[in-house]
Amino acid sequence: MGRPPVAPTTTGVTLFCRRSLDKVLGELNAYPLDVNLNYLNGWLLSQGLPPFAEERLLGPRDWLFASRAYTRLGMESPEFLNRINTNDPQRKIAFDSVGNDLEMALRRISTQTTLSGTIGNTTLFTGVMDYYNEKLATFSSGNSTQSGGIAPSIPTSPSRTHR
Repeated sequence: MGRPPVAPTTTGVTLFCRRSLDKVLGELNAYPLDVNLNYLNGWLLSQGLPPFAEERLLGPRDWLFASRAYTRLGMESPEFLNRINTNDPQRKIAFDSVGNDLEMALRRISTQTTLSGTIGNTTLFTGVMDYYNEKLATFSSGNSTQSGGIAPSIPTSPSRTHR
């Protein structure tokens, strides 16, 4: 059973909102969340909401695999890892920097650092909720206008007929 069809309004706002939200949902369903961090950050920026990262992030999963490999190399061949770090000291600094950027971005999704300490990121979550509440209001008013001022009822459970 699919979604109920959305009838376009005279302005097309309801249809546009639905397609826009479907695009976001399609993107989020197509890839795991760790792959969608940059997409979500860009979406926040496009909606005028505070981003959780200032620059494009490398994939957390890729960084995790690389950090494990780097650690294993150090455990299995410390002389070789020491030689790598001696010949290219910026390599470890750059590697650590990627991990620090990821950690900070992921932390900024849920928290904000203020002068009085760390608090929940209410700005982000309130902004996202306001965005969806606005879209819901637009959708509801579009359906209300088309049905003569009476919003269609949506059943909460499938109806069953008894024979």
